[in-house]
Amino acid sequence: MGLPGDFVGLTCLTSRSTSARFVPYAVCSHARLGSKSGEHEVAPAHPLGLLRVQNGYAVSVPRWIQPSEEGVEIGALATGEGGITDVGDDVSARHAHVWCDDQNVWYVEDLSSTNGTVVVNGATNVCTQVEPGRSAQLNPGDELKLGESTTYAILLGAL
Repeated sequence: MGLPGDFVGLTCLTSRSTSARFVPYAVCSHARLGSKSGEHEVAPAHPLGLLRVQNGYAVSVPRWIQPSEEGVEIGALATGEGGITDVGDDVSARHAHVWCDDQNVWYVEDLSSTNGTVVVNGATNVCTQVEPGRSAQLNPGDELKLGESTTYAILLGAL
């Protein structure tokens, strides 16, 4: 389930339609103290979930990415194992790459897409434009926007 004290709050709002609206409301993660040296050790990485949303409503099931430096590619013609192609018409063939580094931090890199990649911080609502060939950190509660048509809510999975 994760470390004691780690949690992601996700509430579900429903209406008379068949869609559910998921709204992240709290995120907290803690490093552990090493038992002998008193130093912080890196906690195991959690899988990262990408939940496609439109107008605040979930439109697909989450796509779970296991922690690895290889990560997955997202795009209309994404290649490789686990490639994500559930995207809108304005998303490039090879739009973005998501991976986890050796410190268990998740990142997205823009692969020189035509219509851009933006990370919206879930805590501050600050938008970060990811420049081609550059990367930005992803955290649970953030939104990942590819072009104008595709938005993913970032979720934290259980170990």
